[in-house]
Amino acid sequence: MSWAVAVLVREVAILRRLSDCGKAHPHIVGFRGYFERADKHYVVMEACMGGELFDKVTGGEAANMSE
Repeated sequence: MSWAVAVLVREVAILRRLSDCGKAHPHIVGFRGYFERADKHYVVMEACMGGELFDKVTGGEAANMSE
């Protein structure tokens, strides 16, 4: 297993534990699943509407975030 795949598998394990605890946090993107096909790995996350996070942060809206 390559270093990158090992890091991905660890990240998926963390995301699974967060999603399995039953308490969704409003500032954490929801994890929906993980699968692999041949040499490709896919992490499925919930859709986040509302634009790019980078644009929100650099547009001055970061100062308005309460958490």
